[in-house]
Amino acid sequence: MRLTLLFALYFFCCPVSAFPVHVIVPPIEERTYTHVASIDSVTCFVVGKAGIVLKTTDGGTSWKRVEIPEQRADLYGAYFTDRNRGVLVGPHGLILATADGGNHWSKRNSSTTSDLVAIRFLNASIGWIVGFNGMILRTTDGGKIWKTEYCGVNSTLWSVSFINPKVGWAGGSGGTIVKTTDGGLHWRKFESGVKEFVYTLHFLSLSVGWAAGGYGMIIKTTDGGASWTRVNVHEEDGASNDPSIFGYSSHFFNDHEGLISGSDGTMRYTNDDGKTFRAYPTNTGDALLSLSFANRRIAWAVGTRGSILKTSDGGATWINQSHNAE
Repeated sequence: MRLTLLFALYFFCCPVSAFPVHVIVPPIEERTYTHVASIDSVTCFVVGKAGIVLKTTDGGTSWKRVEIPEQRADLYGAYFTDRNRGVLVGPHGLILATADGGNHWSKRNSSTTSDLVAIRFLNASIGWIVGFNGMILRTTDGGKIWKTEYCGVNSTLWSVSFINPKVGWAGGSGGTIVKTTDGGLHWRKFESGVKEFVYTLHFLSLSVGWAAGGYGMIIKTTDGGASWTRVNVHEEDGASNDPSIFGYSSHFFNDHEGLISGSDGTMRYTNDDGKTFRAYPTNTGDALLSLSFANRRIAWAVGTRGSILKTSDGGATWINQSHNAE
């Protein structure tokens, strides 16, 4: 007993570096994957809570654990501009960047302690991060230096979408939607007409954009965000405005066709401007928090309880790759 007590005291009083660090990876069913970033048809990264980062280079046949400096930090967002260069974001202003496909990572200065939850790059140089307390950061050098932008709201921002270096939007809690037309120097708040959280925001042109979020909310704009119309989902194959269904992520191929993933394994598809949505089967009841297309046909979706799903036909059918993850 005495030896056990002395060992315990030594362990907690000595520097951590005195012992090797062994990262405990939770079982698949206990994991939550928060974001997926597909690069091409075979290369994809998945990030999640408790510092989980996975990578595949064979289309998802196998997934390997990637070690990062912040081994236990919850990760909320990821974006890769190519197979080598990528950025991860997380709590308390955490930004991690890699230039060699995840073999090595460097912390970047965010100048904030706000949680950072979503990231998008327009090209290899220009990108934005959004997060709590209306935080917006911008880089013009590929993610080495990030500068704060002030959007005039204190809401948590969950999503961001840019179509060129000047024009972009961010969406967040309480139906918040803000827009910039000068690259982020100034932001204007627009009335969305909803109070639900805007978890996902997707623009393909200066005029047409989609947003989805809490309690079955789906809205659309055709005037660049100045006004929004709630989309009433007509039931088809089980798709409806069920208030228990949250929309967490989306991808639109054009102004009229796209998918929205959400709670209870829902995957909703429309090709008629939102007049009807078809429920694509995913064979999971887990919340699908993130959706990422590598091309028109191949995409991955991830979520709670270690869910990793892949489609090779544009979302019509999905296969479970969770068992391939280490």
